[in-house]
Amino acid sequence: GWRPRRTIKLASWDAEEWGLIGSLEWVEENRALLEHRGVVYINTDIAEGGKCLKVGGTGSPLYENITGTVLNSVNGGGFERLDLSGSGSDMYGFYCYAGVSVLNVNCESYDDVYHTVYDERTLFDVVDKDYKNLAKVASSLAQLVVGVSEPALVPGRVEEYDNRIQEWWDVLKPKSSAGLHSSGY
Repeated sequence: GWRPRRTIKLASWDAEEWGLIGSLEWVEENRALLEHRGVVYINTDIAEGGKCLKVGGTGSPLYENITGTVLNSVNGGGFERLDLSGSGSDMYGFYCYAGVSVLNVNCESYDDVYHTVYDERTLFDVVDKDYKNLAKVASSLAQLVVGVSEPALVPGRVEEYDNRIQEWWDVLKPKSSAGLHSSGY
């Protein structure tokens, strides 16, 4: 059977809404391993959102190329760039504490049914009877996992990361200079 070049770990976390407790505990316990061998943490928080407009993503610019390729194949085009990941999901500990790049794949919709009293498997019978949206998210996740675990070299593009850092610096520099001068530095 198929064996990936890199170890793949699948996880489901408890207590996200109560401070990301499950994932943060795991990151703290495995921090040294993650810092030395972690390649990317791929997260999904909203696998179903009702009327799924497209499968979207946030994350590290390092993986923007492979993410764009995957999301374009699933959505039929339209990918522009990854937005930065925020702090409200389980990926937070991976990039803030262990320095591991992250990708977050989700269902972008305009009528989210997220964290309702009806969050259970039967919800899919109402919002996605044929599981087409969930299949898109699952396909995206599978393609990304294989895409980063299989090649001999990690498919990250450092130049994309560098370009994005330069863009951020160009935005922050005037603000930071003004802030430093007003503080007497």
